[in-house]
Amino acid sequence: MGKQVCEVPLVIPAFEMLHQSKRLRGPQRQGSGQIMSTTQPIVHIVDDDSDSALGVKLILEHAGLEGLIYGSGEEFLDRFVDAPEGVRSLLLDIRMPGLSGLGVLHELSARRIQIPTLVFSSYMEVPLVVEAMKLGAVDALEKPVNGQVLLERVQTALDLDAAQAPRRVCAAAFRARKQLLSDRENQVIDLLLQGQNAKQIAARLEINSKTVMKYRTQVLEKMKVGNIVELIRTQGEDSSRH
Repeated sequence: MGKQVCEVPLVIPAFEMLHQSKRLRGPQRQGSGQIMSTTQPIVHIVDDDSDSALGVKLILEHAGLEGLIYGSGEEFLDRFVDAPEGVRSLLLDIRMPGLSGLGVLHELSARRIQIPTLVFSSYMEVPLVVEAMKLGAVDALEKPVNGQVLLERVQTALDLDAAQAPRRVCAAAFRARKQLLSDRENQVIDLLLQGQNAKQIAARLEINSKTVMKYRTQVLEKMKVGNIVELIRTQGEDSSRH
């Protein structure tokens, strides 16, 4: 039997996870000022209107959720840590000075960061909402936001992220292991993932087939997979984040 690439845990709805983790402390800050993830679901609130952001945070905290406030899109992108194991969602003001909500979504896409995002604004225009959805937003809300509606939409977003988390963890592990490969091993793994056999790879790299098989064995060992099928499956988890 092949080695397990990564264990895919049972997906627990985010709000149930929250109640199971009441004893956990909130997210801790590193010396750099960045946020370290915990297993408690976190809602990131990006809004240049401090009163609005604080009101949303209080609603979330009253329901037992952790809310982190960022006063601009730039601040969020500077401080946000894409911790694969964390369950999170994003409340994003679509109209902000400087980097707009759409700009934040563009940058998250460029960084290959997937986080269920709710966009909100006092003036929701259809073209903006459509563009936000194309960039990955899952819902749109108009300010002032009804507290119950907000919690329901946030719960949906957190549950969506909880379902995505196992694949995100596997993808992060794949990238970390691939970075440990030598240049030649990376060449071999890329050709293997393209479906080429040992003879084809040997011709492409101008080495003999026995050397290719040696590299193949080393690659599978370092990637912690038992065969090429597992390697392709794990690579697929990473590709799905593009």
